[in-house]
Amino acid sequence: MIFKDKVRKPIEGFFKIECFDKNDKLVDSFEKKNMIMFTSKQSVANSMHNPATSVYINKISLGNDGTISGNTMAPKTFTYDILDLFVGPSPVLPKERLDIDIVPGLNQNPIGTIMTNTNIVNTSSIEYEITLNEDDANGSGIVGWSEAALFTSNGDIFAMRTFPAKIKDSTTKLKITWKIVF
Repeated sequence: MIFKDKVRKPIEGFFKIECFDKNDKLVDSFEKKNMIMFTSKQSVANSMHNPATSVYINKISLGNDGTISGNTMAPKTFTYDILDLFVGPSPVLPKERLDIDIVPGLNQNPIGTIMTNTNIVNTSSIEYEITLNEDDANGSGIVGWSEAALFTSNGDIFAMRTFPAKIKDSTTKLKITWKIVF
């Protein structure tokens, strides 16, 4: 007799980015399911098979090349086998990328005011919350962040989301909430 698993609940995720003005008033928001990437399967398999591998989600990366050229409100589409943010292989000028450490208990961020929080919710999901204050992540003065990805400690991309550009300068604060549901 062959058994088939007819109820399959894949790993999924939820991504939200909110933009606040200097008075903490919500100016703009975007939320949507994220895409769990192909390389995440190997990371999870390694973690389950051999605990000594210690593969875990350890950073979120932001980039400014997640929209269609000429239209900062139109996110690029992508497939689950992409290996990096679009800003990685793209000739966008100026190219902006920000990597933020999100490992609980470690504060290795190059910008000390970035707030990160990781919680296990209902034993079936992990939620990351990242706050970029007014003086954080402004690049050369103003950046239109439009893509984000979670990466594992072995360097593999785990989840990704593109979104309409969120303008980040010294008068705005961004809050990212990212939940992975198992």
